[in-house]
Amino acid sequence: IAADNWMRDSGAQGSLVRFVQLPNGEDYLLYSSLAAANLVLSMVFQAETPLGMIRKQARRVTEALLTQPDLADTGPTEAIEVDSEELNEAELVASEIVDTGPVPATAFDSQPIDVTPPA
Repeated sequence: IAADNWMRDSGAQGSLVRFVQLPNGEDYLLYSSLAAANLVLSMVFQAETPLGMIRKQARRVTEALLTQPDLADTGPTEAIEVDSEELNEAELVASEIVDTGPVPATAFDSQPIDVTPPA
């Protein structure tokens, strides 16, 4: 959902907010922003979460991602075991998300997000 909407509505700049609704009626906000030239950060929040809080969290996550050392420089990593039952549940939830379309631009105070890594 995030990739399709990003390419269709946002292109290579800015941020994108979508309401998504699960078949059980629960509403969520899908927030995507350009974190780096080839990296789109997407996060899901409860529908009632204030957009200012979402943007602040996105800035923090983006800064953390951009300041991490290159994984190639850290040496080999351990394999992580994933419980197949948990994975199947996550896939099921993801497949049940219903895109309810774009949030009107007038609904939010639009401010660009500076994704320049800290010095």
